[in-house]
Amino acid sequence: MDNLSDKNNLATKKMAKGEVRKLLTRILNGGDIQFTEYAEKRMLERNITASTVLNVLARGVVQEGEEHFFKDDFQWRYRVETQRYRIVVSFEIETEVIVINAIDFTPHLVDDKVIKMKKGEK
Repeated sequence: MDNLSDKNNLATKKMAKGEVRKLLTRILNGGDIQFTEYAEKRMLERNITASTVLNVLARGVVQEGEEHFFKDDFQWRYRVETQRYRIVVSFEIETEVIVINAIDFTPHLVDDKVIKMKKGEK
């Protein structure tokens, strides 16, 4: 990848939370939302719909960007969270958001014994 491409690739540029929020709002009002195969698999396993993902992206709280390295590839990833869900996204261009993962925090996904142990019960 040449220098010009690197500068235009949002995946390698850390954005402030406010920048991410503005970009998400713009994309949700007329850009593209892409889902990785991994995200689709997790959504299916966790019964998370695409409309839930869009709702979280529109209304959730954007967290600080996190560096992610995979093999020789580097990108900034951002978590968008509500009380119940976390959606992990990345950007490469200003007109597209890439959904990387979707997580549901509800306790129904946790074994009853694990919940008891967390509360200090045996």
